[in-house]
Formats: sequence, C-alpha cells, structure tokens
Amino acid sequence: GYLILQNGGSERIAEAGAAFEDELKLTPNDFFSNFFAGVVASSESKHEKAIPYLQKAVRLNSKSAEAYLFLAQSQSELNQLAEAEQNLRRSVELESIDKKAKSQARRTHFLLGRLLLRTGRKAEGEKELAIAGQLQQESLVSARDEINQILGQVVSDNSLPVVKGSNTGSSTVPLTPARVLELKKLRTYLADVLAQAFHNLGVIAAQNGKSDEALERFGAASRWKADFPGLDRNWGITAFRAGQYENAIAPLARQLSSNSNDVLTRQMLGSSYYFKNDLAKAIETLKPLESTISANAELAYFYGISLIRLKREQEASATFVKLAEASRNSADNLFYAAQGFMILGNYERAVLEFRAVTSLEPGREKVNYFIGQSLIRLNRYEEAEKAFSRELEINPTDPLSKYHLALTLIERKIDLERAISILDRAIKLKPDYADAHYQLGKIYLEKSEIQRAVELLENAVSLDPNKDYVHYQLSIAYRKVGRKEEADRELKRYQELKAANRKPDSPM
Repeated sequence: GYLILQNGGSERIAEAGAAFEDELKLTPNDFFSNFFAGVVASSESKHEKAIPYLQKAVRLNSKSAEAYLFLAQSQSELNQLAEAEQNLRRSVELESIDKKAKSQARRTHFLLGRLLLRTGRKAEGEKELAIAGQLQQESLVSARDEINQILGQVVSDNSLPVVKGSNTGSSTVPLTPARVLELKKLRTYLADVLAQAFHNLGVIAAQNGKSDEALERFGAASRWKADFPGLDRNWGITAFRAGQYENAIAPLARQLSSNSNDVLTRQMLGSSYYFKNDLAKAIETLKPLESTISANAELAYFYGISLIRLKREQEASATFVKLAEASRNSADNLFYAAQGFMILGNYERAVLEFRAVTSLEPGREKVNYFIGQSLIRLNRYEEAEKAFSRELEINPTDPLSKYHLALTLIERKIDLERAISILDRAIKLKPDYADAHYQLGKIYLEKSEIQRAVELLENAVSLDPNKDYVHYQLSIAYRKVGRKEEADRELKRYQELKAANRKPDSPM
C-alpha cells in the first residue's frame, strides 16, 4: 500500500487503500496501516470512513502530529468543528516539539485559521492564516535553495563531455538516454514543487480576501502544472466570487469536466455563462440540476430567464411554476418566481405571486411597483394606481413609481394637474428621466402650452435619442410653432426608428 501510495499516482490511490485495509485484517492495531487507510479515505473525500481509522491511529500513537491533522481535516469537512479545533491545536503543539512534524505545520495553521473564521473568531483566524502564509514563504525559499542545489549539481557534473560550437561560441552537451530521463524527472519534480507553492499561496490570499493576488498565484501554479489537484476548482471559485465571471469559466469548465458531480462548480459555471450572456451554455450546464433547481431560487431564475430568451417559454414556465410551488413560505424565492412570470408575460400569475410576497413581507420595496407594472399591462389602471401609491408609502423617493403613478392618471385622462405635479417631483428626483420629460411635454402639448412642451420634449430627446415616440411628439410640437424644417427632421427620425422594429423596454 505504501509503495503504491508513493509511486502510483492519484489514479491508484484506491488500490493503495485496499492494501492498507487488507493489512489491517491481519494487524488491526498497526499505527501506520490505520493512519494511511485514513489518509486515503480522506483524500477520496470519504470522511466518515476516514475518521474511525484516524481516531484509532491517534490512540495508537498520541505523538503523531500528522494523524491529528488528517483527523481534524475530516472532522472539519463533516462540520464537527469543536473536535476538529481540539485536534488541530494538538497538532500545532506536537509540531512545535518535533522538528520532523514541522513539514505539515503550514497546513495545520491554515486549516485552523479557516475553522476559526468559520466560527466567527476573525482576529484569531487571521493570525493563524498569517502564520500559514509565513511558513509557505519559508517553504518556497527552502524549495528554491533545494532547486539551486540540484541545479548546481547538474551544472557542475563534469562526467559528460562538452563540445564547444565553432561559430557561435555556444556549447552543447550530448546526453545519454539515462541522463535525459533523469532530467525529465527533475523537471517534473520542480514543476510539482512550484505548482504546489503557488497554489498554496493563492489559497491563503483568497482566504484573506485578496482575490487579485490569489488569481495571480493560481495562474502561476497553472503555468507550472495545469492539472495540479484542486487548482482549477479553487481558481474558478475565487474568480467567480470576485465577480470575474469571464475568468472563472475556463477553470470551472475544466473542473466540471473532470468531476461532473461537483454541484457547486456546476452552479457557478452555469451562472458565469448567464452573466456573460452565453445562454445556451448556461442551460446546458444547469440542465442536470433541473429537478432540484427550485431549491436555489436565484439559480432557478437564471435558468428560467435563459430559457425565455432562447424562446423556450414552455420550459421556462414550468421552471417558475416549480419555484413558486416550492417557495410558499419564502418572500425572497417567491419574488424571483413572480419576476419570471412577469417577464414571460403571464401578468395574472405575476400579480398573484407578488401579492403573496406582500402577505409574507408587507414592507418590502419594489413588490408593489411590479404589481403596478403588471396591472398596467392588464389595462387595470385603477388597481395599478393603488399599487404605485402603496409603493410610494414604503419608498416615497422612488421616481419610477411616481412616473408610473402619473401614467395611470394620464391613461385614464383624469386628474391631469395631479399627474403634472407627480411628474415634476419625479424629474426633481431623477433629472435624466427621459420618459418623465416626454409625458410632461405631451401633456403641455395637449394643453396648447407649446413652448413648454418643446422644451420638455427636447430634453427627452437629448436624454434618450432612441425612443421613436419622443421624436414623433417633438415633430408635432415643432410644426405647431412653425419650425417646419426641424419638424420634418424629427418625423424622419421617428420613421427610421419605427422601421427598425425596436422592442419596448423590459419592465424589469
């Protein structure tokens, strides 16, 4: 088992574990067999299997810092945090006594730092991570010294004849096959050393919130050994959490390719594709999670919106129905489902679900705004007016709700003086609100206050020159004040924009 573990590579680790288990049938109280059986199980993420082996190992040899370290690692993975902390502190204690045990000290302090952060002891956790970082730097210096020593031996090896080039002054060394093999092994060894060092520095930087430094370190590790274990996963997760979705995609995709059961990687990769607008890839990546995706409302929302935008409305509707049914007691999740129905154009269902959100969380902002938006699209302006008024009770300075409240009055041609007052307040809150300038300009045009109408409509055009209907109303206003050439220009611009078949702005 030990021979295979040391020389067989990761693909033979299960074979090594089987050998240790066979040995334990013959000598159940052998420390090394228990320890390595636990190490193998831990390496395969079989932590429930690893813990009994490692617990027996520490009973058999209470001076083994490494046994306590691996035991604590598996306990931490199973959220047995109190036991893990106790064993990590015991490992630190033993490492301070035994010089041979110090080879794992960086890892011990790193795991202890992470555990302390998880349990809310930030200052203590950061202290342990700082120790881990210092030990890693020392390890890197030591590795460089070792590399220099090895390279020095290679360079000073005079056993091979040197043939000087006659023209260039350069020299070449004819290598025997055995020497070539030796140097290839050396390069592999050095690549492993450097990849591990840069990877570990990246993990420490990520734990300390230094995302840019972490990503730089992971990139350096990849240049030395692209398939270093755990590198792509840590690299991709760090990039994703830093909001660098484009940089997260490649490492997450490689990780998912090697481990299709990694749910967190799949979620992050699918979300990254969504954020980068590669919707087909987002759907393809998230499809295996379809049966359980309603447990993650944000992810279900991304999936459903991607389906809508690729014209797969029936599948999207099924996704949002499942999300709504699974979210009856969660205002946050229902809010996602309701938005999905609204974007689908199912405004009746959207109103139903938004109202369910208000029953769970009456003071939540934007819910009544979206209810009003949906009701406008159902031509139920009186109800929409009440919804926007309720939104303004919750958030009195929301210019969007003020604008749409005024719109419910304008569409019914009632209380136009109140509508003017509301639009004026919306513009004060949001001076660049093109539609508010437009609606106010249109009212003044109908009131035959043409100069004021021209001023407001010109504002609207300058703020958003791509709205065809603004150009149309401005052409009418120009014509009424005798500015024929400008009226013709605006009418032509209106026709050009209209011909482009621009879709109306999304209510979201």
